[in-house]
Amino acid sequence: ALSTSEDAGTSCCPLVRLDLGYNRLGDRGASVLAEWLSCGAAAGLETLDVRSNGIPTTARQKLLDAAKVSTKLAVEMFGNPCVPIGSQTTPQRQTLRQAATVR
Repeated sequence: ALSTSEDAGTSCCPLVRLDLGYNRLGDRGASVLAEWLSCGAAAGLETLDVRSNGIPTTARQKLLDAAKVSTKLAVEMFGNPCVPIGSQTTPQRQTLRQAATVR
């Protein structure tokens, strides 16, 4: 069971970076992440690293669309099929790690 910060009597530290790179997430894993992001569960997340996970184009788009719930989230996904290195940048934020950032 998960406990909240109220249960522990301490303040909560929000998750700001989640590195899932090189985990073979594929289509199903990307879909699960997209559902998680779209429900707002990762409100404080600033970086989601899903590089080299075999995420196909359709699932990649679902993930990027779901990430739009946050104006500050950078999704790093280079190294996935049909994602040429350096092609995943948008105007909001660019990083040296070829981050795909969505508004």
